[in-house]
Amino acid sequence: MSDKTIDDVLDMLQAERVAMLTTHDEDELVSRPMGLQHVDRSDNSLWFFVNAGSDKALQVTEEAHVNLAFAGDDYLSVSGTATVVRDQARIEELWNSFAEAMLDREPTDPAVALLRVAPTTIAYWETPSSPRFLLGVAKSMLGGSRPQGGDHGVVEA
Repeated sequence: MSDKTIDDVLDMLQAERVAMLTTHDEDELVSRPMGLQHVDRSDNSLWFFVNAGSDKALQVTEEAHVNLAFAGDDYLSVSGTATVVRDQARIEELWNSFAEAMLDREPTDPAVALLRVAPTTIAYWETPSSPRFLLGVAKSMLGGSRPQGGDHGVVEA
């Protein structure tokens, strides 16, 4: 276990680009990929673009509790609450070519909104760098020991 701070974990999140967002759809859980646009260090929130009329936007309006799963260089699981935000200044501040391609709209289109996720907890699993981990696996195969794993823990946001 580790004693990482919220800033350490936000650094890990900032290095990630895509999360699987899990929402509630009546009695089912539904996941889909979302492109992380911004990590706001003033309140630890995570920002994504969303079509205001999409299923995911409607689902978080009905049930705000969500999970974000990141699997890149490290693994992170963010539990929190989501809200659909229609703030034109913030939309224009975060707008980029990825958002334009994904939504196929202009930033001034009324269907463009933001999804803000306010984390309550962030679980993380750091993975060792690939060459170091593979070397540890090779050594463990020769010597019978377990390879050194990564650090893990949970941070309250």
